[in-house]
Amino acid sequence: MKKKNDVVVDYLEAILSPLVTYPEDLKIKKTKDDRGVLLSVTTNPLDSPIIIGKKGQFAQALRVILRTYGSRIDALLHIKIESNRISSE
Repeated sequence: MKKKNDVVVDYLEAILSPLVTYPEDLKIKKTKDDRGVLLSVTTNPLDSPIIIGKKGQFAQALRVILRTYGSRIDALLHIKIESNRISSE
């Protein structure tokens, strides 16, 4: 059986994977601290605008979903959206 927070990572991945163009580049890292659980979402740079949304509305909706889900499992969840940088060599 998975831990509660591993279920959170799977839950977030299930929401985001169908939306991004490059699901193989989607990585969700979970870190726990005294303020709760931070979910760092790393995507392909081309997918970042999809995850953030117009005027940040999709990112805000994700935060609301995670806050609601976190209240059901007694966890304080935060999300941080990052993108892989394309290195110019």
